[in-house]
Amino acid sequence: MRVFDSRKSKVLVVDDEELIVLALCRYLTSKNYDVVATTSPEKGLSFIRREKFDIAVLDICMKPIDGIELVKELRKHDASCKIMLISATITGDDIKKRLEGFKVDQFIEKPFELCYIHEKMLEMTT
Repeated sequence: MRVFDSRKSKVLVVDDEELIVLALCRYLTSKNYDVVATTSPEKGLSFIRREKFDIAVLDICMKPIDGIELVKELRKHDASCKIMLISATITGDDIKKRLEGFKVDQFIEKPFELCYIHEKMLEMTT
């Protein structure tokens, strides 16, 4: 799914749950973001390698590539992109250890309100 307007912030959404991707895509598009969204972490990786994003909203727990691997790849290509990780299980020492040295701007627990995601995105970009 994609809606393009060069005046808008460009957002990448990668989550293996289709309902979350659809909801975020519709909501963020209604808030005037240029949204690139996928349920496939492999496609997310391809987008990261080809395009530049202002904000990335990434699920942590996906297979075969998880959100932490996407963070690492994103940081190789773009140190300025704001990153929001979303997951039902973000309180693990393993996650923190794997992210060591890679900046993540927000951690959001599922379930979440769409307006809360938008609020945090605004905080990250101002």
